[in-house]
Amino acid sequence: MVDQHLISGRGGGGRKQRKPKTQDAGNPSDSYAQVVEILSAGPCRGVRTIRDVFLDGTPLENLDGSRNFSDLLFQQRAGRNVEAPLQGFGTYQSSETGVGVEVKASQFVTRTFSNDQIDAIIVRFGVALERREDDGDVKGNAVRVQIFVQQGIGPFVLRYDRIINDRFPQIREFEAFIPVTIGIRDFSIRMVKATPDIPDGDQTELRQLRWQSYQEIITTSPTYPNLHTVAMQFGAEQFNSPPRRSYRIGGIIGRILIPSNMRVAVAGLTDSLNPLAGGLDPILGGNGQPIPWDGRLVPSPQPTSDPAWIALFLLTDPMYGYGSDYSINDVDLMDLAEISAYNNQKINSGLGYLERRFRLSTLIQTEAQGFKHIDDVLSNCNAHRYFDGEKMRFWQDRPGTSKFQFTNADVIDGSFTYASSDLNSRYSVALVTWHDPDDQFKPTVEPVELEEAFAVYGYRETKFTAYGCYSRSQAIRAGLYQLVTNFYETDTINFQARGSAAGLRPGQLFTIYDNRYSSAIAAGLLLNASVTELQLDRTVTIPGGAVHVEVITPSGEIERRLLANNPGSADQLIVTTAFSAAPVAGASWAITTVPGRVWRCLTINSEEGDLSTIEVFGSIYLPDKEARIEQGIPISPQEIPGDVAPAVASPPFNINVVLLALDSGSYVLQVSWQPPADAAFVSGYILEYKRGQFGQWQSQATTQGVSYDFQGVLYDPIYQVRVASLLSTGKFSNWAEGAYYEAEIEVPSTVLSLLSRAVVVREPPQANLVLNYSRRASAIAF
Repeated sequence: MVDQHLISGRGGGGRKQRKPKTQDAGNPSDSYAQVVEILSAGPCRGVRTIRDVFLDGTPLENLDGSRNFSDLLFQQRAGRNVEAPLQGFGTYQSSETGVGVEVKASQFVTRTFSNDQIDAIIVRFGVALERREDDGDVKGNAVRVQIFVQQGIGPFVLRYDRIINDRFPQIREFEAFIPVTIGIRDFSIRMVKATPDIPDGDQTELRQLRWQSYQEIITTSPTYPNLHTVAMQFGAEQFNSPPRRSYRIGGIIGRILIPSNMRVAVAGLTDSLNPLAGGLDPILGGNGQPIPWDGRLVPSPQPTSDPAWIALFLLTDPMYGYGSDYSINDVDLMDLAEISAYNNQKINSGLGYLERRFRLSTLIQTEAQGFKHIDDVLSNCNAHRYFDGEKMRFWQDRPGTSKFQFTNADVIDGSFTYASSDLNSRYSVALVTWHDPDDQFKPTVEPVELEEAFAVYGYRETKFTAYGCYSRSQAIRAGLYQLVTNFYETDTINFQARGSAAGLRPGQLFTIYDNRYSSAIAAGLLLNASVTELQLDRTVTIPGGAVHVEVITPSGEIERRLLANNPGSADQLIVTTAFSAAPVAGASWAITTVPGRVWRCLTINSEEGDLSTIEVFGSIYLPDKEARIEQGIPISPQEIPGDVAPAVASPPFNINVVLLALDSGSYVLQVSWQPPADAAFVSGYILEYKRGQFGQWQSQATTQGVSYDFQGVLYDPIYQVRVASLLSTGKFSNWAEGAYYEAEIEVPSTVLSLLSRAVVVREPPQANLVLNYSRRASAIAF
């Protein structure tokens, strides 16, 4: 049952003389925008679907496949050395031929030319449309334009068919873009006016079609070798200014080198739903065990998120990195392999799933001094670089074992210098900025607190950006890393060691036995040794109970053995288990009932060519640092405060449209709707209406209510209306559309005299909502 709404005037009495109305002259925006942009230097995986392309924060396509923008075209090229040209985004070479003839319904117009080089024709024509009603109103008119093309000796084929319905009191020009077959020499173009002519002498109507000119087009299709390029076209009428464009893309492919025994686990690098994406897993052999690494590197066919090998790419790639100064042979690959293995370990995210310890996704768009970009990438996984005089080497703040030990006898003047960080530089809260893939990679701040630091210092905050981080749990770990380091690793050490420190490298751990730090420590240098006996450089007192000695062996390893000596004084020690090799004279030894303090080497310095004295600077090592950061740390679900608007508004629904005739003879277009579910965030609504099936959207209005009246509109049997929700942030939703059209209904004879017009409000047939012409300046007809 269709609801019927009767529109009636008042009975009796005469009406006032109304003023004739003139429809606004049409000014349709048939233009479209084309954008060609370079997303990456060199091949990258690029955009997976057009749902990963956004205009002003709105995706081109929704999950259900519906499009959010009209006149939409999208292409991309991967950025290889040889790529196909972008179709439809080229430049034109043309020659224009004037026609200047009016086309009548009674007489079509044909033009013929020869050119075997062209691949398209642009036909330019103009129309003038208007009609005057008996009541004095001035309205628009309609004309149907058809263009036929004959190629060679073939038949005339309809290539362009458009109905133009609007008011143009003067000639308004349009263009039709018609592709043709290259290599055919002879062409004939025929323009037909498929609407009756106005009778001679009729001054009430204007329906003129004039063929202005045609152009013979040779298209130049651009190519962009070695550049990942996207090209996009959309209707310009949808924006008041150039829209902000953003793309969700995958990373570089085919140029980042990874170990030959590893593979990229998942191709979906930026897929936030897959926390293992982009990481490296070992390739398994026939026995189900990982294949040993043969030292070779191979190009990764998929994007990788491992910062270790991304850093290598930036350092050695000849086109995009420092390849002119550094090659693979100038880099210690084993350092990077060890860092990579730690990065790709799967750990508990704290959110109920496993993820890689470190993943990186970033876009480098600016130049930087020195090695800043490389250092930024390494910071993602707490790694650092240094040059050892022969190769670029790397170290990472990760768990390890002490490889060296130093006693007072190893140090110049026998003293170690200790220091501690300033109390004013301590903090308890970190505000970590990371990029949320579920919110179009927008910067998001994650607050992280260290309870024990808060209890000591109160609220003291530090702010930093976790470089290339697009995981919330990784951002939290980055914040905890800074806080734990700042709170626990406050002590530093500095000393000048003899040649025994020559093998020490930044990042390695070493143990200090300082008898000035603890009287329970006895240490020195060996005078002589065998695999079971040690001749000391001094007499020591051996306490009762189990006592151990630690010695540096020729392999550089620290070996710890239980003493067989009885309690008392001794300058010779006997061990219960033989050393792997006899320690050399001058090697460091230590007897302690308390463990030595372990430090991490940060820098080493020596005079060029002189390794007899080496200055060492280090910081205290926290053995359970990794556990404090990664284990037993529950991460609460990310809450969205109730007063924060969503990124994209939901549109209203149930759009109702009614056309009312007033006593004055004018009309009101009444629109009402129901608010969306997230109406609490909606600050208002935007409305536009379109008169007739082929009119143009016009009269944009805003309101805070759920209804609006367009006053003083002209009568038309068809009106289309669209409404969008407006957020306080300035963003608005997709359009929701409704329509009105007039239909005949049965009305009792007793009210016929009062009836000015009867209307039915209902959803129109689908055909009434489909526009069968293109709104491009150069329309492509098929």
